[in-house]
Amino acid sequence: MTSELAVDDLVVRFPLRSAMVARLLGRTSEVLTAVDGLSFTVPPGESVAVVGESGCGKSTLARCLVGLQAPTAGRIRLGGQVLPRRRTRGDRRRIQMVFQDPSSSLNPTMTVATMLAELLHVHDLARGDQVRARVAELLELVQLPGRIAAAYPRDLSGGQRQRIGIARALALEPEVLVADEAVAALDASVQASVLNLFAELRARLGLTLIFISHDLAAVRHVADRVMVMYLGAVVEDRPAESLFTDPQHPYTQALLDAAPRLDRRLGDEPSLPGEPPSPVALPSGCRFHPRCIHAIDHCRETEPVLTGPSATDRTACHLAWRDTHERR
Repeated sequence: MTSELAVDDLVVRFPLRSAMVARLLGRTSEVLTAVDGLSFTVPPGESVAVVGESGCGKSTLARCLVGLQAPTAGRIRLGGQVLPRRRTRGDRRRIQMVFQDPSSSLNPTMTVATMLAELLHVHDLARGDQVRARVAELLELVQLPGRIAAAYPRDLSGGQRQRIGIARALALEPEVLVADEAVAALDASVQASVLNLFAELRARLGLTLIFISHDLAAVRHVADRVMVMYLGAVVEDRPAESLFTDPQHPYTQALLDAAPRLDRRLGDEPSLPGEPPSPVALPSGCRFHPRCIHAIDHCRETEPVLTGPSATDRTACHLAWRDTHERR
């Protein structure tokens, strides 16, 4: 049985210069804000996608969720239990990650069976004859034939390696699976089969899925809900269908307009104006206003808060929830 995942006021900052060095140089100590006050909840079994440009904080959030990165402030709760900065072995089992590049995340010196068996032994999940049976069960879960157990990562295709990465995460029987750009390195045809696998695993195991991606087509295929991040903050958090059919935030609109389409004529490719501001010096007011063609003085002076019809249907924009033609 999975539990509700809750993130409360999560902040992650990285110092660019130590305080001592800054004092010696007579300068201020600069910090890079990767995640800036994120709060959200994910009900058991829901699939939530996190999207945004590179550098918006998606992967930092993923690393915090699985315990690879300690937050500067805030907390992460699972089933009401606060997960500590230094997690126990049992805590780490509850949230597992599937990484982007299976080639670099799998041990090249181990067979698939050895990799999976090692996890089962370390976490005391199977012993003796149970290990072989559990390895076979995990391979069946990710739709791979039993003979793959004797193979090394170098013997497998990219799609097969990613399925082993998923099997490795499932071996620990997690409640939450975090997929960080898990299909980005795969061919289009293989991407589709892996996305279908995620959907089937959710239905079969009742998993909660956090799907980190920049690929909006993939997101639409797997997500019940989408959170759009910009400069470390969530600017839109909506049910997937609502977000794709009626985006409320100008940044979300720009991302959707930039997605490849077959009916787009050469030379009509839309562009998101400018570059994101530095996360070392966040702009005042709405952090998107330097790139927003709809920005007014209020946007430059006052930071918007996430508001909307419900806790899972919110947008951080002063101009949101107007008629679509008024915002475009």
